[in-house]
Amino acid sequence: MPLLTLPRSARIRKKTEIDRVYRQGRRLLDPLLRLYVAAGAAPSARIAVSVPRRIGGAVARNRWKRLLKESFRLMRPRLAPLDLLAVPNRPPAGVTRRDVEAVLDRLVRRAAIPPSRPARR
Repeated sequence: MPLLTLPRSARIRKKTEIDRVYRQGRRLLDPLLRLYVAAGAAPSARIAVSVPRRIGGAVARNRWKRLLKESFRLMRPRLAPLDLLAVPNRPPAGVTRRDVEAVLDRLVRRAAIPPSRPARR
């Protein structure tokens, strides 16, 4: 039977690593969440979740953490070695795991496309 948890190696735990993703990562926006994506420092994809207090109380913040970690756990086998930092934009009321997984998938795919640069003259 497979282990149905997110291993420690799949999480970014050190503040210095989170700061690196925040500073050097590409920021992708969606009405549901912000995603910072940086080149991975590990052989597989990793995630950090930062839920601000404005989202709500501890119950709402912990719900976001569970939704994001579970969505990432299910997507992880098909992701490139990237470091992700997810920051929700609104309370989790009415948000399902499938919604979160769809948004994460869309934003990660967008991260793979190089940003468009204005033409030089």
